[in-house]
Amino acid sequence: MGNLSVLLTTEGTYPYYSGGVSTWCHVLTSNLAEVDYSLISVVDSPLVMQKFDLPKNIKNFITIPLWGTTEPSEHLNWVSFSHIFLTKLKTSRSVIEREFIPIFSEIIEEVISVEKNPVAFGNNLLKMYKYFTIYDYYRSLKSRAVYRLYKEKILSGLNNSKYFFGKENIVPTINELEESLGWIFRFFNITNTYVPKTDVTHSSAAGFCGITNVISKLLYGAPYLLTEHGVYIREQYLSGYRRGMSDFLKGFFISLAESVVKLNYEHADIICPVCCYNSRWEKRFGVNEDRIKVIYNGVDPNRFIVRRKIEDGQRIIAVARIDPLKDIENFIRAAKCILKVMPQVSFSVYGSVSDEEYYKKCLRLRDTLELQKKFSFCGHAKKPEMAYHIGDIVVLSSISEAFPYSIVEAMMCGKPIIATDVGGVSEALDSCGIVVPPRDPEELAKACIRLMQDKELRYNLSMRAQSKARESFTIEKFTGAYLDIYNKLKNMYRG
Repeated sequence: MGNLSVLLTTEGTYPYYSGGVSTWCHVLTSNLAEVDYSLISVVDSPLVMQKFDLPKNIKNFITIPLWGTTEPSEHLNWVSFSHIFLTKLKTSRSVIEREFIPIFSEIIEEVISVEKNPVAFGNNLLKMYKYFTIYDYYRSLKSRAVYRLYKEKILSGLNNSKYFFGKENIVPTINELEESLGWIFRFFNITNTYVPKTDVTHSSAAGFCGITNVISKLLYGAPYLLTEHGVYIREQYLSGYRRGMSDFLKGFFISLAESVVKLNYEHADIICPVCCYNSRWEKRFGVNEDRIKVIYNGVDPNRFIVRRKIEDGQRIIAVARIDPLKDIENFIRAAKCILKVMPQVSFSVYGSVSDEEYYKKCLRLRDTLELQKKFSFCGHAKKPEMAYHIGDIVVLSSISEAFPYSIVEAMMCGKPIIATDVGGVSEALDSCGIVVPPRDPEELAKACIRLMQDKELRYNLSMRAQSKARESFTIEKFTGAYLDIYNKLKNMYRG
């Protein structure tokens, strides 16, 4: 008998981006040597640079770029040019109209409908996958027949309340029709990628990457484990409203996200949110409680240890990527308030830039508040355990979280922590940290001033935090729980 085999799928994270989900993936795969992983990573662009060296037990690795390619099959580097060329020759107008259009029509029906049908959606995605094992993706999706059908389906449903745009009386422009169809062309390239057969599949998000897991379940019968970090649908709601899109495009984006999330929830055999908070969203979307098992993230207690503070002076730090969800602006505004009372304090953020425009916005705010000499952006911390020991206290100012690694790591290092009350943060910091409302820099500042001025409170919180982390949030507990579920699901597959 060989090792247990698992297909792990990621989206916008491992191994190309730093952050909590990527850390989770790397810790999981690196510490389960008895599992052979196949990794499929969905990314924005083919130009992203890999941030993590893959462990040896990742035997297969496929990257699917959604944007930045002219030919959708560019990422199929194991497929010969002659094969791709022959699939293009086979993809005639009659083939598209006879075989693809019926599938595509059902896919669009699901995406634009208010009431979702994840079972039918999954079956049609499987049909699409099988179609693209024979025929060409580009010629099919870019055909006149597809555009004609899409345009007619939208325009004929304008007064029909079963569709999101009919319910809201939204009339799209031609440009909006073309842009939304372009999203379909990009996002569903996932169905144009070979799905390896494994004992179990595991998705790190209830997003587009999970389409591969659903196809595997329907094609091979492989059981599907879904881990929810941030609540995917909540993050898409926030993203859709933040982007400033037109009513039609915003509605289309959210409706598409709801279809994909419900698809994942329907087909996952077990769903493992990283905190109890997430399970409330899953239950709201119809997931039975008996399919939900919370598994908290874990860190290495031998790496994240209590040390003497590295630098002199008083410093408040955050370990977070530069992203709107982390609300670094909130931290910057709080810093301005803190300095009015404690002008000797300085501030640092350790984290890579995931949103360049947001980073520029943060820099403008810092400069406007004249904090250039007090508030520094230090970039990605290759050794975050060292970054924690630079600060007197650790702050997290997010508007959305799951069960953030920065909190668990800081707890293991014995650091006093102040964090916004989002996601599973209060679960982690119960009795051993301070939580404040999100988007409230004055409350964040008050908590920081209180903690910076009270040495005994800092000591008590740091000791309780480390004790709780060592008891509940270790790698051993985290990886052992997932290995147990893998074996349970594998036995289900055999049965």
